[in-house]
Amino acid sequence: MAKEFIVLLGANQYLRERALAGARQVTGAEVWIADPSAITNKNRYFDGTLPVSPYDADSIIEQVNLRKEMKLLSVIPLNDWVLEPANKVNAHFGLPALSSQTVSGARNKFEMKIKFSENKIPTARYFLLNEDDELPVALEHVGFPAIIKPYDFGGSGGVFVAYNDEEAIKYLGESKEIISANKEAFKIKGDKYLIEEYINSTDEVSVEVICFAGKQKTISVTEKYLSPEPWFSEMGHLVPSFRNKDTELRTLAEKSCAALNIEFGMAHVEIKIKDGEFFVIEAAARPGGDGIMDQIEAAFGINPYALHIGAYLGQDTTKTPIPEPVGTAAIAFLKTREGTITRINKIDATEFDQNLTSLKISTEPGKRSEPPRNWSTREGVVEFFWPGYLESKKTLLPLDKAREITAKLFEVE
Repeated sequence: MAKEFIVLLGANQYLRERALAGARQVTGAEVWIADPSAITNKNRYFDGTLPVSPYDADSIIEQVNLRKEMKLLSVIPLNDWVLEPANKVNAHFGLPALSSQTVSGARNKFEMKIKFSENKIPTARYFLLNEDDELPVALEHVGFPAIIKPYDFGGSGGVFVAYNDEEAIKYLGESKEIISANKEAFKIKGDKYLIEEYINSTDEVSVEVICFAGKQKTISVTEKYLSPEPWFSEMGHLVPSFRNKDTELRTLAEKSCAALNIEFGMAHVEIKIKDGEFFVIEAAARPGGDGIMDQIEAAFGINPYALHIGAYLGQDTTKTPIPEPVGTAAIAFLKTREGTITRINKIDATEFDQNLTSLKISTEPGKRSEPPRNWSTREGVVEFFWPGYLESKKTLLPLDKAREITAKLFEVE
């Protein structure tokens, strides 16, 4: 009998490792990854590795065909960049796959906006910028302040807010520079930009939704913390948000998934809140990043990756009961002031805060600390867990704690 295996694309990425534990919960099949450094940097946590890029569907298909003694059950995407190749491989082998329209709508933010508009999902005004000379028309349509963002990127990369024409021209140029530096690595086109009305509010959440066969079920609501303008880097996440039981919010997120026809798997829906009104910013057909899934597991005791992987394997994981949270979990990113890092002090993490569960530093002396433009400018990450800690309003505790740790750790000139 042929050995069965699944391939998790993106599972060997930092803060997505718990996907392996989730896979073990829902299948006895071997769990593989795709990684071109399979030989020179072997990852021994997985049962095997396809020695190719996770972005290269044709090479993955070729590698699967070489393993004639094995039976592929599914290729499962865990981030935006691998959504399309995973879908292409699954379709090639006749395995459950999202529709091409769903994949395109979940990656192309302009198509996504159209789907939201068609399904009466409240969202900001928008304009697709094909050429630079269309910028005045776009700004007249959406008004100031305006958001400038690449239409097919993520991680807050290249996203700015502009308050006048001069800023709009400047930030469009800076966004193009960021995309030029990253588009090859992330296999995106990066040739168009979305100009959006700015929903001017610091209140933002993400809603984590599991989908299967036309059904959608909210797992939790995550409170989000963003960097200061003009950027929108995510600086922290807290689970569950004090809005966790807001029925209107949860229903809107589920309708957003239905509008994109996300047939199965986890979805990550970002929603702005202003003056009591909800505006859907984006929806992604994959689990939330930045360790959000880990915070859900800590707070609720369930592994969302298991729900995601199970759905790809044909299991109706929308039927999984979601327990009440046993506490509040948060992740926050370390961001010191701009300058050259001259020293990183040692601190006793166990004595610093009894609720601190992890601390990872991702920089070193001699490195320059840049403004908080996106995911790439972080100096580290901390996680917390508060047993029974549930607020009835928004708390800034994760950011306050991260700033306190940052001040003790880094010396900058």
